[in-house]
Formats: sequence, structure tokens, C-alpha cells
Amino acid sequence: MSPMSQAAQNLNWLITNFVDNT
Repeated sequence: MSPMSQAAQNLNWLITNFVDNT
């Protein structure tokens, strides 16, 4: 997996987590 893809997945997880906690 490329670093760019990894970063995108990290961002996706953060957003999902944030929305889930709001």
C-alpha cells in the first residue's frame, strides 16, 4: 500500500470516528 493510500485511509478513519462521536 502506498503512503498516500495509507494517509487517505487514516483520514477516513479519523472522520468516521469523529462523526461517530458527535
